[in-house]
Amino acid sequence: MTGNRSRIIRHAGWSGRRIVQTAIRTPGFSTSTLRTTRSGTRAAWVILAATVLSSCSSGSVSTPTTPRASRTSQSAPASSPSPLPTFDTVSVGPVTLYICATCERAAQAAGIDLHAAVIDIVRRINAILAPPTAYVDIADNPGGTIADEGVAGVSRGTDVFISLNSHFPDLRTAVSQWLPRVLAHELDETKRRDAFQAGASLKEWLITDGLADSVSIEIFPRGPPNPWDHALTAEQERQVWRTMQPHLREILAPPRDFTYWFLGAGNVPVWAGYTVGYHIVQAYLARHPGATAVELTTVDTDRIVAGSEYRP
Repeated sequence: MTGNRSRIIRHAGWSGRRIVQTAIRTPGFSTSTLRTTRSGTRAAWVILAATVLSSCSSGSVSTPTTPRASRTSQSAPASSPSPLPTFDTVSVGPVTLYICATCERAAQAAGIDLHAAVIDIVRRINAILAPPTAYVDIADNPGGTIADEGVAGVSRGTDVFISLNSHFPDLRTAVSQWLPRVLAHELDETKRRDAFQAGASLKEWLITDGLADSVSIEIFPRGPPNPWDHALTAEQERQVWRTMQPHLREILAPPRDFTYWFLGAGNVPVWAGYTVGYHIVQAYLARHPGATAVELTTVDTDRIVAGSEYRP
């Protein structure tokens, strides 16, 4: 089923009203790949709102450079946009999905039933994670993806936006390997926010992202590890952790904002925050046999950090 512009805005959650409501509920939004730039969340969400309305019709709209590694995929040649984007709308339990028709056509050309694949992915996530109500847009947005994966995600409140590169050379791997983990990551963060456990301090960001990546691998274990979870040498990780110590309870803001700690700046390597957060969660799980990352989704940050006895 396709939807028109007003339907997409109203239900998918990119209207100003929903963004404001989400901002009131949530001190900070969380992601698996795509993050706001130093200019702040408002500008980023205005850009994302424009993107979701145009990307499916043009097939090549880019958001600001995906900052996780500052390595985005190249946009395909732009075509003339049609007046209204079209989305395939489907509900899977508490999750409502808006799948870009451009993405479905590109996937079909590659021998992939994207509609069926996404439903299967979300059903598996629902069965294990039991996420709360969420609205997920999957749009053709090559410039918002990581070059090596062809997919990226961002979420805030109950809204999740997934960028997919419909021109990705290995679209089958993007859909079968990386899309499931990105969706699981974002829906786990949605559940953590729903439990009021996702705060805005550096420590809270570390655990929220570390948990989301751990959950994504717990649900979808097949395939290679996430490169951003293993981006540091042992010595680099020790140095980064020492640097983080005085700032763990600080709310992320310039100059030491999310970009600084997670995406790399100054003496902080690229993907440092992701690696540290993931290793803290994994250290907790190693010390608590029988515990799962899914169970920790609603557990307090301080309890996880203390229980990990993390010593890089």
